[in-house]
Amino acid sequence: MKKRYKTAIPLLFLTVLILAAGCLSAQQANKGLVGNPAPDFTLTLLNGNTLSLHDLKGKVVILNFWATWCPPCRGEIPDFVRFYADYAKQDCEIIGVSVDSGDSGLQEFVKKNRMNYPVGRDSSQQLSIMYGGIRAIPTTFVIDRKGIIRKMQVGAVDLTTLENMAKPYL
Repeated sequence: MKKRYKTAIPLLFLTVLILAAGCLSAQQANKGLVGNPAPDFTLTLLNGNTLSLHDLKGKVVILNFWATWCPPCRGEIPDFVRFYADYAKQDCEIIGVSVDSGDSGLQEFVKKNRMNYPVGRDSSQQLSIMYGGIRAIPTTFVIDRKGIIRKMQVGAVDLTTLENMAKPYL
C-alpha cells in the first residue's frame, strides 16, 4: 500500500505541473490581445438569433469560452449567472461561447443551468482562432465600451474575480 502512494504522489505532482504550464502557455499566447481592439465577430446564438460584437459598442462585454464537458467551466457558470443578473442593467453583456464539438445536449445544459446570458457555439473554431487560438478553457476576456480588450483570464473565475475584472470599465 505504501508503495502505491510513493508513485502516486510524484505522478499527481507532475500532472498538476503540466496543467499549470499549459495554462501559463495559453495565458502568454493570448496576452498580446490585451490593449488592442477586440476582433469583431458575428455569433449564431442557440435561439437562432445572431449577435455581433460591433452591435454591443458602448457596452462592457465579457466573452467567455467554455464547454459543457469542462468541470472548471461548469463550476464558474453560477457566478456568471449572478454577475449578469447584477450588472446587465449597467450596460454589461456576457457572451458564452461554447467550444463543444456538437450540439447534443447544449441547449438542455444551458436551460438546466439557468444561463441568463446569450450563448452560442463556435462550431467552426473561427471565433477561437480570432481570439488568439483558445488553447485552454475556460478563457474569459473583458472588452471595454470602446471595443478594446482590457483583461484576459485563462482558468475559472469566481464572482469576486469577475467583478474585479469588469468593474473598472463599467
